[in-house]
Amino acid sequence: SRERGERASPRASMPSPARALIEGLSDDVLALIFTAAAAPDRLRCEQVCRRWHRILHQDDFVEHLILPHDTSDDSPSLETTPEGWSILREQVRDDSLIAASDKARGRLRTLDVSGCSEVSHNAVISVLKKNQKLAHLKMAERQADGHRLRIRPRQLVDIAHALGKRANGTPATLEASVDVAGNRELEALRDVVVDADVRTTSGSAPRVDPLVIGGTRVVISSLTLSLLFLERVLVETNDEAFDADDDADENDAEASVARETARVAATHLCEIIRAVGPRGLARVTFGERALVDGRGASRVLEALRENCGASLREIQVDGEALRQSKTRLDLTRTLHEIGRAGGARRVTIKRAWFDGDRRGVPRLDEDTSRAEGWVSVDDGDVGTFGLEKLHLEAASARLVWNATLGRQVDAFSLAKPPDGGGRNLRSASSASTPGAFCTQHELAVSMNVITRPAETPRYFDVSNLNMRSGHLAVMLSLMDMRHARPRSRLRVLAISGNGGGDECACEGDGAKALEKHQYLGDALARAITAHAETLHTLDIGALP
Repeated sequence: SRERGERASPRASMPSPARALIEGLSDDVLALIFTAAAAPDRLRCEQVCRRWHRILHQDDFVEHLILPHDTSDDSPSLETTPEGWSILREQVRDDSLIAASDKARGRLRTLDVSGCSEVSHNAVISVLKKNQKLAHLKMAERQADGHRLRIRPRQLVDIAHALGKRANGTPATLEASVDVAGNRELEALRDVVVDADVRTTSGSAPRVDPLVIGGTRVVISSLTLSLLFLERVLVETNDEAFDADDDADENDAEASVARETARVAATHLCEIIRAVGPRGLARVTFGERALVDGRGASRVLEALRENCGASLREIQVDGEALRQSKTRLDLTRTLHEIGRAGGARRVTIKRAWFDGDRRGVPRLDEDTSRAEGWVSVDDGDVGTFGLEKLHLEAASARLVWNATLGRQVDAFSLAKPPDGGGRNLRSASSASTPGAFCTQHELAVSMNVITRPAETPRYFDVSNLNMRSGHLAVMLSLMDMRHARPRSRLRVLAISGNGGGDECACEGDGAKALEKHQYLGDALARAITAHAETLHTLDIGALP
């Protein structure tokens, strides 16, 4: 008010203790405080007073724009939602990014939007065009289901060359997530990374230095692959797919093209993994039709084992690959070996019901380790893969049992998207539907996920499985084990889209169903009470 020439009372002119403390801080200390604040918060701080506005327009703030996730919130590591339950990341969108970069007036040199799931690569490219001095860019996605920051191979090359031309003294840097759909994009990426690998690696030296593309040091931290094999590969009656090539009709032109396409695609993918795997690849996603060829999948997974270790934190696989027993075993071996090296701590299998196993939980005297994978054959060693996150989308009871036996999972999920799910799959087998969640699933989850481990998961999601109230109530009641586990740790409980059990084989009459609904309410109340100190998110939509 004094700046506007208005008369202020003596009491109003006296600063409060908090304000006096802040006003007593030097500009350097305030700048250090602002450095720890998120970009959207700094934009608001500019409007507080002229002094803050002046400090926040110093070069350190306008030349380096970093939009990190909330480091004080540990729930994003569980990826409970596409936004990661982070307030700071939810605030960062394309408009706030552009607003934060505009104040640089073309002087921006560093931009880091990694983990901002609501920021699109188009907005990043727009900022890149407006700031001709920008030479250091990080746009790696941190969310398994995020896709807005992913770029195509052509865009990777264009951005790398654009940054390389701006480098002044020090090399430009780029960290990105690349999405490859189809064989043409796979070949394009292969040509780029293999050429850069040859120029970067000398002799037999280990591949540790980043790839150099267009004068820019490039790290591909996430690789998403889909639609690499022709529909001809999807032959359900042939478990080994093209492993039976020798018996095929040599005059079948279509089969010959499919075989050659599968061979070339697998070769290109292996070469890409050898080039980017040891150089910071943190997540690989094998999407639709990426591992459906048994012979090609074996080669690709072998390349993954040989070139990726602790740095490969997450592996995501589409369930189509599970239809072939050989691929299941190769995938199991890959998860075990990378897990022992400290990687593969987050495992997701989308459409996991494709494994087709409906035999339920194995008997105590039944040996399934060697025949089905998932359980190690080495003296009970089950490996360390999937300890941070294990998501088996609507998996069979046998797969759930084998994948969870003997391990402590931090984030566990069987959830599938609501009907429709937002995924428009092209494969002919995409019309397949998961089986019903029934008694065998309840037994596998209750024993291996809730009861046997020393602690319950921090994140538990069984949404949209349409299970009976009785099955859900049993699992919830087991979470109330305050006498055995004095320390609660459950943070997220998602059980929406259940309670109907229309497809459950053990569905009873209406009176019994009503009784189970009442039992479900009591079990849910006890579970909430048992974890009241830590539970911060509860999703119970569409329950009876």
